[in-house]
Amino acid sequence: MNKVNTFQLKIIRNILFFSTLLFSLLSFNACQKEEKLEPNEDAGLLQTPNFDGSGLTGGRNGSGNGGSGGGGSIGNAAWTSIADFPGMARSAGSSFALNGKGYVGLGEDYPDFYKDFYAYDPISNAWAQIADFPAGGRRDALSFVIEDYAYVGLGYGEENGGGFDELSDLWKYSDSTNTWTQVASFPSYYTEGVSVFVHNKKAYILTGSDKVFEYNPTSDTWTELGLFPGETRSDGISFTLNGIGYTATGYDDGDLARLGDCWKYNISSDSWTKLDSFPGEVRNNAVGFALDGMGVMVGGDGFVTSKNDTWVYNPQSDEWSQATSYPEKGIGGGVGFVIGNTAYVGTGYVPDNFLGDVSKKFYSLSIN
Repeated sequence: MNKVNTFQLKIIRNILFFSTLLFSLLSFNACQKEEKLEPNEDAGLLQTPNFDGSGLTGGRNGSGNGGSGGGGSIGNAAWTSIADFPGMARSAGSSFALNGKGYVGLGEDYPDFYKDFYAYDPISNAWAQIADFPAGGRRDALSFVIEDYAYVGLGYGEENGGGFDELSDLWKYSDSTNTWTQVASFPSYYTEGVSVFVHNKKAYILTGSDKVFEYNPTSDTWTELGLFPGETRSDGISFTLNGIGYTATGYDDGDLARLGDCWKYNISSDSWTKLDSFPGEVRNNAVGFALDGMGVMVGGDGFVTSKNDTWVYNPQSDEWSQATSYPEKGIGGGVGFVIGNTAYVGTGYVPDNFLGDVSKKFYSLSIN
């Protein structure tokens, strides 16, 4: 497709967005679905958490306001500009941290899907291209790290043989050999924008169908577990703290609404507890990760446009506190990874007056 047609399609995308916004404004009352929740009784029982696992996802679209559960502020969060992402600007990409470096790839800039990947070295503040993802380009893919391998796959994109659909393939990346190896495919569906938790060298996947699956890389097998009791969702955030998985926000395809609810997942007992709702505007396509024993949410697509607010979740008190905002005007469908005590966030869709566009910007974040 030539550059003129691609630009025209971007204009059409923005026209469709504002047409959808007008419809949402007219039907706002019908979209409200979050209720104020009572404080969770056992949130204070958690021990001091430590980061465990590196799975993170982004999110996208809906309306309304979140519920209760904090809303204070912290003043010790610092954003610093780093080297721009070297590939094409994009949103809905995938990222992970492995052996001291961060990796970013895949994603889309409508109508294009990407399959390239790049490694970031925080010591030299430089990016280097690595081997392309070997399957089709895609958006909202899963990514997680177990021991010395990263796992990337699922999402929505190009099928072998043509066409576009939700995908089930999973690939293992070795940084020592710069190679990708296909492993067992995901056995179910609703694979775009899933939530993922990592604990005890296994990954746990929550799909948009409320199904939960365990992946064991040692045996390269999938096992279906119990159902998630909340609203179906895609493009929420997820992170793991002290053996407990957390997921929040997202988009409910069944009711066509963004979400503000939050849940914790006891991985050992395969059980869920509903927590206080996120106190900010409901959203999807946010960036989520664990940092210094806390959960962090950055940006996301809200009711009107992409947000740039930063929120920190304390699992001991079950409270969200607002921190220094992301330096751009907003970030929807961005990516993030954590190396040591520093997080790195970038790419995504950045609003700018009437239009806006995908970005190459990247920033580091410290909250200690």
